[in-house]
Amino acid sequence: MFCLDVGDWDIFRMAISLLVSLRAIKTNPNNTAAMSLLGRTYALLKNKEKTLLYANKAVKISPTFANYNNLGSAHALFGLNKEAKLNWNKSLKISPKNPVAHYNLGNIFSRTKDYDEAIKSYQKAIEQKSDYLQAFFNLGTVYEILNKNIQAVEYYQKTLALNPNHMLAHFGLGNVLLMSNKPESALLEYKEAIKLNPDHTPSFVNLGHTLIKLGHLEQARKTYEAILLRQPNISEVHKNLGLIYYQMKENPGKAIYHFQEYLRFSPNQSDATQIKSMIQLLSHQKD
Repeated sequence: MFCLDVGDWDIFRMAISLLVSLRAIKTNPNNTAAMSLLGRTYALLKNKEKTLLYANKAVKISPTFANYNNLGSAHALFGLNKEAKLNWNKSLKISPKNPVAHYNLGNIFSRTKDYDEAIKSYQKAIEQKSDYLQAFFNLGTVYEILNKNIQAVEYYQKTLALNPNHMLAHFGLGNVLLMSNKPESALLEYKEAIKLNPDHTPSFVNLGHTLIKLGHLEQARKTYEAILLRQPNISEVHKNLGLIYYQMKENPGKAIYHFQEYLRFSPNQSDATQIKSMIQLLSHQKD
């Protein structure tokens, strides 16, 4: 697999990696380990041409599972989904029970919105590796996308059974519970997600939505206001704040402001005419 976390590498280390690998290949032109390292390094540098060059060379010299898997990852990195599928299928012919290749195929099928095939691939990965955390999580995500809430809850919960601190699983589970009209349970999941990652804005946004659904308008208002202090351009937060102030009837000026901000950031929404009418009504009340 290609590691894509550039944050783990600094320029000096990448330069050393390139020099060492190039020297190794000069000494032994069939050194596939050096070619794989070169490919991974160029992948970190987002150099498509050289990443694919060395990944392909490694496969030609030694058509192993690892080299086909790396070549598939290289194609996937640059959005070449067809080629990625082809090479991961070749890796599976060499090692049919390898969970990583099944998982990688699941990711490509998810990317191309072929969700039925994605589900099959993730399930095959889990058949071979019963504690494949990310495969469980991705199944939850796919089922959430498909609005199959029962299955999504099942796989998010299985993810959390393997890792109770999986922040995105708490967030995804909260989303599904909210869609399933279980706001009290959703609230707990969003709070847990926020505890694990206090900088995850979507958890705060959906926490606000949940508080509104529970009728806790003042708590929702405080949550939304806190979000805007850090990220003032989220249109749906402005809209919901406008609605809260509109319902509370305490500060029409703030309701107008947030409605106007909503229209500024999202001028083409289907409810724009309705929001403009509410602004006019509030303006008369203010006067």
